[in-house]
Amino acid sequence: MRYALRMDETIRLLHLSDLHAREGTAWDANRVRQTLIEDLNDPARADLRPDLVLFTGDLAWAGKPEQFERGWTFLDAVLKACDLDREALFLVPGNHDVDRSKINMFVRDWLAQADHAKVEDLIQAGGDNWLLLTQRLDAYRA
Repeated sequence: MRYALRMDETIRLLHLSDLHAREGTAWDANRVRQTLIEDLNDPARADLRPDLVLFTGDLAWAGKPEQFERGWTFLDAVLKACDLDREALFLVPGNHDVDRSKINMFVRDWLAQADHAKVEDLIQAGGDNWLLLTQRLDAYRA
């Protein structure tokens, strides 16, 4: 773990996205993933290992729990190869991380019409309304 960086040090980031983990695509994706893991494990490239890993969207294909399990298997391998723990991983959900079977039409229509201030108020208030708004990301959060 390398969290005690000085202000004059360079912070190395590994930016990943669009894994789209799902059954049936592993034959193609595994080759790319395995090459990345091998590169990260290569002692000759140790000075290029990242301090932080950013995964910005689409870990899953359709927001299903089993897809996130596949995605975490990959992310854990990346973190291990980088000698980092999960605190060094930053995640941002993408549109494929949404479980569309949990989209509430009332919430969707309200969001389409609400102004920024109303949405901000809902976010700040949290509670049941926030859970209703974000239930489509339950598997992502888990």
